[in-house]
Amino acid sequence: MKYLERVKNGLDTFGKYWALLIVVLFALPAFEAVVMRYTLNQPTIWSQELCCMIFGAYFMIGGAYGEACKAHVSMDLFYLKYRGAAKMFADTLAMFACGVFCVVLIGKGGSTFLRAAEIGQRSDSL
Repeated sequence: MKYLERVKNGLDTFGKYWALLIVVLFALPAFEAVVMRYTLNQPTIWSQELCCMIFGAYFMIGGAYGEACKAHVSMDLFYLKYRGAAKMFADTLAMFACGVFCVVLIGKGGSTFLRAAEIGQRSDSL
């Protein structure tokens, strides 16, 4: 059990540092866009899209971390009344719905990627 606790703590620490790195990666292109636009009068066309992509990754990591820490708001009105198997069933149903969402997200994103690769699309915002 101590081994699993160490693995969990290691992954938790790794996730925290990864999230910090993503925040820094998000700030750099945003800062670059502001500097290029307002000081050099040469706006860039790629920084906004890059920030959106980085924020998407940050959002997904934050959601997973919130789920791991049980930080999400739950429907306590119903959930607190559940005991034992009913609570486990509600948790399983919620995780199944989350899994279906992720599968649909990957499927739709994959088909969009394949379509963009076929036509040579480089940017969606232009």
